[in-house]
Amino acid sequence: MGERELKKYWELFSDVWNMFRLICKFNGSEQSWKKIINIGQDIVKKHDDSRLCKDLVLAIEDEFERGIKHE
Repeated sequence: MGERELKKYWELFSDVWNMFRLICKFNGSEQSWKKIINIGQDIVKKHDDSRLCKDLVLAIEDEFERGIKHE
């Protein structure tokens, strides 16, 4: 894997990490969910509908949902 590919992965993981950090501040309201979905969709589009990106975004959304249910 070359530097160009590694940079793409770094950007993907950075975007997903920033999404995670941002949504940790959200509550479980419908408005929060809409924001989370929009953020995730934007990240997936940015990364050309990458399967890895989709999986990571869904995992973060699931984690957020689990956290809300346990509060």
